[in-house]
Amino acid sequence: MNADHLAIIGDQFWARVDKGDDTDPDCCWLWLRPNGEPTKKYGSFRGLVATRVALELTTGQKVPDHLVVCHRCDNPPCVRPSHLFIGTNRDNAMDAIQKGRIVYPTRPKRPSDWHEHPPRQLTSVEALTAFRMWQAGQASNAIAQVMRTTRDVVWEAIQLMRIKSP
Repeated sequence: MNADHLAIIGDQFWARVDKGDDTDPDCCWLWLRPNGEPTKKYGSFRGLVATRVALELTTGQKVPDHLVVCHRCDNPPCVRPSHLFIGTNRDNAMDAIQKGRIVYPTRPKRPSDWHEHPPRQLTSVEALTAFRMWQAGQASNAIAQVMRTTRDVVWEAIQLMRIKSP
């Protein structure tokens, strides 16, 4: 947006914002729907993301297309400029991880003697049993625990049985 365009739409944009307690720096400024009710999602203004417009209006500079506007407050409808910052998608993801909003499950570590004691392979009878358990709706992780091997070994057996079965 150029400077003239920003000046024209500024009043219209800020009219759609509930500033709540303007004196409290922690108070979010919430984007409102056209009917005046607050939204729980990211706002949109004239086809643009409301947070991007808020920053462009207050700084007078365009947010580069390859960057995103992130929230310090973690409140999607917030358009308060002091609660927003510009970053990459990676910055945004790392911010979410650091704040505990995204938690990646960790895979169990292989024992240090993995190369000496690889996972137990299944016999043909065990493979058929694993396949039938899987057909009955049991998860491959649960089957692996029962058969005292890894999920990968069980899944490989299931795939082989699927190919062989009519």
